[in-house]
Amino acid sequence: MADEKISVVIPCHNEEKTIKESILSFKEQSLKPFEIIVVDDYSIDKTKYVLNKIKGIKRIFNEENLGPAASRNKGAEIAKGEFIVFAEADGKYSKNYLEKIIMPLRDKNIGGVLSGKRIVWTNKKNLFVKFQNLKGEVSETFTILGKRPIIGAWAFRRLDFHNLGGYNKSYRLGEDVEFVERIKKKVGKIVYVPGTFMYHKDPDTFSKYLKDKKKRMEVKSKPKNLPKIPKGVQKKIFLKMLKKSLSEGKVLLFFSIIYFVIVPKLLTASR
Repeated sequence: MADEKISVVIPCHNEEKTIKESILSFKEQSLKPFEIIVVDDYSIDKTKYVLNKIKGIKRIFNEENLGPAASRNKGAEIAKGEFIVFAEADGKYSKNYLEKIIMPLRDKNIGGVLSGKRIVWTNKKNLFVKFQNLKGEVSETFTILGKRPIIGAWAFRRLDFHNLGGYNKSYRLGEDVEFVERIKKKVGKIVYVPGTFMYHKDPDTFSKYLKDKKKRMEVKSKPKNLPKIPKGVQKKIFLKMLKKSLSEGKVLLFFSIIYFVIVPKLLTASR
């Protein structure tokens, strides 16, 4: 696949602390990208300054805050690669990420690809971080076994992306899942490729998790009736985590119960 060109598109907003490492993780890939396009969505911190010091990337600076969907679309508009891989400005990726995530797209029956076990990007080593990483590990296992549905994807053929009109720019949340539903109907199935990982700036304390969860629930500009992980599958993941948590100590068991049982009720009651 050495001759097949990959365009990496990274939208960002106020990501001065992470954007450089995110970009560098793609510069160090085993399969080098043809181009890295970064769309700064009207950041008001030092993100623009950081971007202007990084060589070998293409930059787009929005004149107003448009949201991640519109920013990804703007990056895709100038992309020249056969494939587009959308990435997170607050994530850094394993060196084999592009090599793995692009491989299934050789098959025209594949519409999109998801890859990468999620690991909390933090220096903290508290029990909540340990719990979050355990959740990512168990969830990936269920996905690989086909017991957990794939509801998102980050890699597509560029022509497919453009033919379907890209992301719905009116959405501020869930635009990726909504687009994948269109891909599945018009192009082909979505597959998950194991063997890669992504460090992501997920909440590394329980209080940060609660704030983030509540903030996401309050977003109004998002599609309705999107597919979700079935409750039966969530229950199985929960039970698997409980089993693993027992071997790690009672505190992890406590976090498991809070995460799956208590938190949803608290957040629902506060709306």
